[in-house]
Amino acid sequence: MANVRNRVHLPQSGKLRLVRVEDAFDALLRTCAELPIAYRERFTLFLLKQSFLFGGNACYVAWEKWNEWQRRSAYLSLSVISEDLANSWYAWAWALSNEGSSCRPLERVFCLIGELTEQIAMEEVNQWLRG
Repeated sequence: MANVRNRVHLPQSGKLRLVRVEDAFDALLRTCAELPIAYRERFTLFLLKQSFLFGGNACYVAWEKWNEWQRRSAYLSLSVISEDLANSWYAWAWALSNEGSSCRPLERVFCLIGELTEQIAMEEVNQWLRG
């Protein structure tokens, strides 16, 4: 019987375009904006867990063999929410890790959490106002 892990097809980093972190960030936010609020909240929780659990933010530090399992695990977790979200996150993580140590990945993750929280709050207010 084949191992299920071997059937997961992550985007190949060699096929990912080299983009600026800001462009990947914007693309990820656009993808999130298309998701229902509940899915954005799950993604925010995912980012918080990654930020505070030991080794969780290793996905953003370097694109090496030693942290491949963390990227694979994160991608699988997100693909349950949305394949587009998983692909956008993967491209953003790749851009962060290729920018080098100057990008301060944890700070970027917190910035994303802040943007998502604001997005969710604004949409909830708009729904409340519409009745």
